[in-house]
Amino acid sequence: MSVRKVLLGSGLAVAGVLALSANDVRADDEAYVQYYSAIEAAKHCQGVSLDQEGYEKVTAVINEKAGTDLSTGLRLSLIDQAKNDTYWTVFKWGCKSERVQSLLELYNTDLAPALEA
Repeated sequence: MSVRKVLLGSGLAVAGVLALSANDVRADDEAYVQYYSAIEAAKHCQGVSLDQEGYEKVTAVINEKAGTDLSTGLRLSLIDQAKNDTYWTVFKWGCKSERVQSLLELYNTDLAPALEA
């Protein structure tokens, strides 16, 4: 067996494992993205503005509901994804769309009460 065939086979195996891991992470972190998308929808559609204390309160709720076993880099990446996706969703579909209304409902039921505490 040639060295090329061994390297190609090894590369394909690693790529398969990475693809499987990426899909697993994606499914596990969807709740995290949804909560941060809800915050962004509330900012765009309800005029919500969070200060540092507000972010700390909603982050505590999100960590409780979505889990805290994420690395800092992954958290930042997911937050950035949520911001970008929500911006374009609101731009394309509007605040009254079903997609955005479900995010606003999530914000109003799960996150807004933490700000009043």
